Amino acid sequence: MKAKKLRIGKNIKILRSKSNLTQEEMANQLNVTRQCISKWENNKGGVDLDTISRIHLLFNIPLEELLYGKGDYIHEIDQINIVNDQYEEERRMSFINRICSKGYYDIIDEYILEYQPLIVIDFSRIMAIVLALKERCYMITSVFSNGFGIYLVSDEQAAEFKKDIINIIDGFIHGDGNQAVKEFYEYSQNVVSIAEGSVIENVMKKLFGDEINFYWIDENEEIRGYGKDKKECIKQAEIQNCSIYSIFEEN
Repeated sequence: MKAKKLRIGKNIKILRSKSNLTQEEMANQLNVTRQCISKWENNKGGVDLDTISRIHLLFNIPLEELLYGKGDYIHEIDQINIVNDQYEEERRMSFINRICSKGYYDIIDEYILEYQPLIVIDFSRIMAIVLALKERCYMITSVFSNGFGIYLVSDEQAAEFKKDIINIIDGFIHGDGNQAVKEFYEYSQNVVSIAEGSVIENVMKKLFGDEINFYWIDENEEIRGYGKDKKECIKQAEIQNCSIYSIFEEN
């Protein structure tokens, strides 16, 4: 199964440009600052759930499309029947489902995803899952970037662990999990986004130079390049054999 890739910053940028809104105008409609819009678009800050809902209403598009992009959203819809057919088999064969007795286990993102493949299991969610398990009195022995160690004290707790993982992830999906864990997840996601955004900004400067005034997207609304002027974007589109594209100003 293809994991969805969260790309809300890129999507906000494209939607705003297509709606002919400046960052200031969009900020006024959402009752936030222009700096917030800039941070989101450049992946220097996370977007809270309430604001995601308001952006979704502002642009009147499916929430999935706002979060994951037009291309990935369509892909997931096209693949839904295949996913449904494979879902139960993947869970049955998963590492977590085979846990049946007390003992120490390393649980990594890959194991969680094959057991509950409904959302992306990223660093922030790993940390939030760990805290949620601690709230449920599990013995967490170690934490690492893509997983954690856990000691299950009884066969009964091993059986309960499988149910609790499902419940915790359902809480992420429906937004009805532990409030403290939810707040930590949003905080962690924001910190990671800022760090990633800083690295991306430095790499972009090395790739395209300090003067980036325009960008262009293809017919699937994927950003395909940046340039200091429209001529540079047109040249990139020609080199990439892309005949259908749109150019927008960075603002």
